[in-house]
Amino acid sequence: MVAGDDPGLLSPLSQPAGMVLTLGWFLVLAGWAAWRSWTRDTTWKGSGGADLALLGLFAVLLISTFASAEYKQPAWLISWEWLSYGLAFFLVRQLARAPEDNHALLCALAACAASIAAQALYQRAFELPELGDKLQENSAALKRSWPRQYSHVENDDAVSEIRTEAIQQQRAAGTFVDPENLAAFLALLAPTMVGLTIAAAWDRMTRLRAIAIGACVLLALAGVVVAGSWSSLATLAGAAAVVALALPLRVPYRLAIAAAALALGAIVILGFPVRQQLQQSATLWEGNWRLTGQHAWTGVGAGNLGRQLAGSATEVTYREFPGNLVLELFSSGGPVAVGCLIGALALAGRKIHQGWHAPPSQPDTLPTSRIERWEFLLGGMAGLLLGFVLRTPNLSADQIQHEGWMCGLRAVVWLIAFALLYTTGCTLRLLNICCLVGGCVMLVHLCFAGSMSNPSLGLPFWVMAAVALNTLPAPRPDRRWGGLLGTHLLVPLTLVLGLVYVMFVFAPVTRSALLVAQARQHYEAWDKEVEPSMRESFREGASASSRQAAVSRGTEYLERHILEPLRSAGRANPGDAYLSAELAFWMGRQWDLASHPQQTPESETVFKQALDATGSPLGSDNKKDGAQSIDPRGMEGYFAEFNLHAHRAVAHEIRAQQAIEEAKARREKADKAKEEAWKTQYLKDAAMLDDQSQLEAKQARLEKTHARAALDRLLENHPREREKVRESEEKLQKEIENARKPRTK
Repeated sequence: MVAGDDPGLLSPLSQPAGMVLTLGWFLVLAGWAAWRSWTRDTTWKGSGGADLALLGLFAVLLISTFASAEYKQPAWLISWEWLSYGLAFFLVRQLARAPEDNHALLCALAACAASIAAQALYQRAFELPELGDKLQENSAALKRSWPRQYSHVENDDAVSEIRTEAIQQQRAAGTFVDPENLAAFLALLAPTMVGLTIAAAWDRMTRLRAIAIGACVLLALAGVVVAGSWSSLATLAGAAAVVALALPLRVPYRLAIAAAALALGAIVILGFPVRQQLQQSATLWEGNWRLTGQHAWTGVGAGNLGRQLAGSATEVTYREFPGNLVLELFSSGGPVAVGCLIGALALAGRKIHQGWHAPPSQPDTLPTSRIERWEFLLGGMAGLLLGFVLRTPNLSADQIQHEGWMCGLRAVVWLIAFALLYTTGCTLRLLNICCLVGGCVMLVHLCFAGSMSNPSLGLPFWVMAAVALNTLPAPRPDRRWGGLLGTHLLVPLTLVLGLVYVMFVFAPVTRSALLVAQARQHYEAWDKEVEPSMRESFREGASASSRQAAVSRGTEYLERHILEPLRSAGRANPGDAYLSAELAFWMGRQWDLASHPQQTPESETVFKQALDATGSPLGSDNKKDGAQSIDPRGMEGYFAEFNLHAHRAVAHEIRAQQAIEEAKARREKADKAKEEAWKTQYLKDAAMLDDQSQLEAKQARLEKTHARAALDRLLENHPREREKVRESEEKLQKEIENARKPRTK
């Protein structure tokens, strides 16, 4: 329900709303420790070491963050998301002890899948055709209408590219950004709905309900289809064929179902551009393998792969993750990270295998029932409402209204689906099989597309893994861990862990995001109201005092509403390169105002501060906190520096042309002057203006040289962006040519 496709927050389209849910896991951990201390409960559900393997994976990613990641912020954030997976897995194991709890948790997740699939179908039927027409008419205007997109800094934005590509291909994504992530989520939970459909159909009293649950299954499968994911459809077909052979039916029926599933998989492979997508993926995997081979033990840091690939000659579309689970972790943390994940899966699988052969310790059957425990429904409604609240920050009134309608659609479908699924009788063994099949389907899908580093996929997967363990009898009694450490010292330890997350992850990022959102609310007003009003004040015949008053009003507005929030955001989260580049852009506008009517030492100070924000080599010692220093392979810092120098070059050209025209006017007055003294003075003024125009032209050439140098450094890290660099240079040349045209008074 909350976007989690960009855990490293590498796109200006992303927001840290998902971190609220990560914080929730830390709060639940602290609450569990406090309850354990209060009740002196010493029982402990072991997971065969799978939770410890996830904790080790978190440690490996942290080491990679500080040892090899060039851009540390995304690696830092993604590492903590992996820790939240371990917390979720551990807490579900400890807290969901009753069979009804695991059944309800699984049904709640399946109901989420049905509700998001319904929104995906709505998108494909009504929204995507309209967005496709708008994209063809004016792609720039469409992108600027997206939430949180109104900014002025160009960067390598994978989220924007994925959205654009999805609109072009008419692929729905639901509440996700990437359609592949939607397909993976639906494929994870579709087997659960299929299993409960079979359970309902097996009982004569609930066969009508089986039809309704089957409609939910069709809804989820239709969601996978409109997402356009061949890998999910083919994997689901293969899983259906394997499961069909194990059904308690006659052999001809089992073979017929398996053959139908395999035929469906063949149709999918033939109907989708599988070969083209596999070729693109193979190119990406090859470049990933070649690149990470240079950092064999520590990887390049989570979220840094796309930037590293951008500096290679590999012709691949920019992606934050490679679309292969093994290569993703190999690039993020090296072979040790891959070993930790494989170890976690293997240890959990070993525990499940032991549970299959253990004698049952409780009744295996969950009978058909009514919803008597209303906390599940109330919790579901609270979750739906929280999802809506976390999706709406900084949206316009129209966008909030649209999101409200979509939230209402999701809520209706969720309530219906949950009621149908939860009141269906089944067995714990059936729930276990559903979790195993769904988990295997997702793992296969993640070998071709998607990423487990996305919390929208990683968290459901590990929750399902915990439910799979909980629905099997334990091979041995629960362990006892008492004493001071096992009961009381867990409380301060969990509080310290949560406090570290709040102080060094959650608080800096969320405070910075709120301040940036506060500043961005005024960007459009500046472009459409404040700046045009200042230009109007410079119309012909306006007095110098009115011009200066307009400049003062603009400076005050810029400082109060834009620069001050951006500076505060930078102090709160100094590791955000995009924020530094955005600050540099607006400080360039501050220099523009401070240098009117002529440059002063104060305006030069502002310009140097703007250069420091870009991280330019021309800056002072403070450039180490600039965008190019924080993220050497990101485009935003280089484009921000280019725009600064380009803007200043045009300003110098305008002043040079003004000096030329004023010198010409002085010579005309000298020709008309009758007194020799006035003629001499006019000619002297004209000579001074000639010198000034030459100086301004020289400064313009110097700034143009610096601008091209910034683009050269950009090409060193992004050699495949030559077309974009050429367009930027042509745009600068046109602006300079316009500045050289004769101007009216």
